[in-house]
Amino acid sequence: MRIEKRNIYDHLEAAHTSLSYERALRFVLHAEGGINASAADSGNRGGNVTNHGVTQAVYNDWRREKGLPYRSTREITLNEVKELYYEDFWLASGSNLLPYPLDVIHFDAAVNKGPRRAILLLQRSLGVKEDGLIGNKTKSAYLKAEKTQLTKKYLHVRAKYYKDISAKNQNQIFLRGWLNRLTALEKFIRTAS
Repeated sequence: MRIEKRNIYDHLEAAHTSLSYERALRFVLHAEGGINASAADSGNRGGNVTNHGVTQAVYNDWRREKGLPYRSTREITLNEVKELYYEDFWLASGSNLLPYPLDVIHFDAAVNKGPRRAILLLQRSLGVKEDGLIGNKTKSAYLKAEKTQLTKKYLHVRAKYYKDISAKNQNQIFLRGWLNRLTALEKFIRTAS
């Protein structure tokens, strides 16, 4: 009987994680769009393109880990995108550990700026030590935080980060898009709950 209950719990937990991931992925795929060949995007160096937000370097690493030959991001399938994002961004950033809507905000940050940067931004939002790891202090802080306030704070921290890197690099080309993405994210989490 005990094993049976545990199996039911595992199934329910997996279903919850799957639904949470699918909801977050829906926003990210919409925000990232399809093929981006902009030379101003650092992910497109050497004539490469970004597809659904996946850079050639990330796709190469993922295919290598799977024992698959390299190929252009122009050929990436939607199933590959879903699997890659799940493994290398959803799980790697700890988005699976977070409650809604924090999981969506965090996953989007991981896709946009990398899993480690997303964790640092989450920690900055929580006011805990920024070490790039979701440990006990970070978990405790987000469990104690008021959800609405933390959501606002995380979006604000991300906006400030984008403004800071745009000013530092004297490159305003992506700032408007990043800020529009945050506005769309805020709207998404209001309507998707």
